[in-house]
Order: sequence, then structure tokens, then C-alpha cells
Amino acid sequence: MASSKYYAYYIRGRQLAVVQHDYTLGSGQTLSQPGLNSVGARGDVLWKSPTEAVTDGIEIEYAYSPRYRINDIEDKSTALTGYDESSGLLKFTGSGLSTDAAITHIVIKGSQKWNGLHKINTLNANYWIVETKYNGAAVTESGITAYTDIDALL
Repeated sequence: MASSKYYAYYIRGRQLAVVQHDYTLGSGQTLSQPGLNSVGARGDVLWKSPTEAVTDGIEIEYAYSPRYRINDIEDKSTALTGYDESSGLLKFTGSGLSTDAAITHIVIKGSQKWNGLHKINTLNANYWIVETKYNGAAVTESGITAYTDIDALL
């Protein structure tokens, strides 16, 4: 007779974990259908890492929430010419860059390494320093676009 297996999952930050219900107590007693807060007689949590392969698959439903929204794709800079390091932070280089204090985040596209959302640390007409850590050499790169009208959903 086949026995039922109960699985659950949880998300902590960016980590996803699949757990399997452990049916037996230390005394060898078999438990009935579990609840998510199942606790053993000695206070042991009975949800553990799966002890066997899951061959028929597990379906996990989730909802996606973006980290940012580009409000206006016309608010952008294509004057970035590369990147460098500044006191351990990433510095995008260029000329004629915006120094508008309303820019708190940028979204980079077209870079070989730095695509995505970045929080602004310093705005200068010749460079932007972001809160992204970087310890490396200066790199020249063309085709970088920085979108500046961003709502960051942090």
C-alpha cells in the first residue's frame, strides 16, 4: 500500500525551501496528516529536508513582484561610456550626465555586467556613483542606457 507524502515550501528573502513531513516521532509512533505547525512530543519541528527523491514533481504557486518600475522610458541617459571603482563602489563614467537630485535610482540596460536596478550614491556631470560594491579596473563600454525616472519597490 502506498503511503501519502506531505510537502510544503517556504520563502525567506530570495531563498526557497521545500520540506517534507517526518512521520515518526523518536518513539516510532506514526503521525496522521500534518499541519504546518506540527511539533513533535519533545518540541521537535517535524518538517525537514526531503529524505528521498521527488520523482512526480511538485507544483509551487507564487506571485511575482517587480523590484522597480520605469515610469518614462524617454527619461534616460545614453552618455555612459564605461565604469570604474570609487572607494569600493561602482562608478559609471560619461559626460554631460544629469545631476538632478530627484534621481535616487537608475536602471541600467545594455551593459555586459551591470544591468538592473542601482541606488544612487553621488551624481556628477562626469560620473554617477551607485551603492553597488565593485573592486576592479576601469572598463570602457558602449551602448549602456541608464533609465532615470524609476520607482524602486524595495
